[in-house]
Amino acid sequence: MIQVEEKKAATGVLINEVSKASAIANEQKASADKTAAETMVVANAAKELKDQADGELAEAKPAMEAAAEAVNCLDKAAIGELKGFGKPPPECVDVCACCSFLLFNSSKKIDWKA
Repeated sequence: MIQVEEKKAATGVLINEVSKASAIANEQKASADKTAAETMVVANAAKELKDQADGELAEAKPAMEAAAEAVNCLDKAAIGELKGFGKPPPECVDVCACCSFLLFNSSKKIDWKA
């Protein structure tokens, strides 16, 4: 009988320990669920941003490829002809100024003589 009472007491202590551990585990699970929900919100926002960027890239890619193809037709003779203009059309000056800005990151005013 004494052994049974000792076993009951030990079992009661063990049940209390398991209950405390279970409560702690439930708190940690609730915290993890909250963190998972916050992470999911951030992940969804990142996915939307990625999808938007991919859409913009898909729109811009054909124009970029067309511009690259247009540049492929330039040769040394065409550049020499452009340099030979005394007073080129304003469009040529604008395009050359843009190219200079892009190539040399120069923000100063560029004129034809430069």
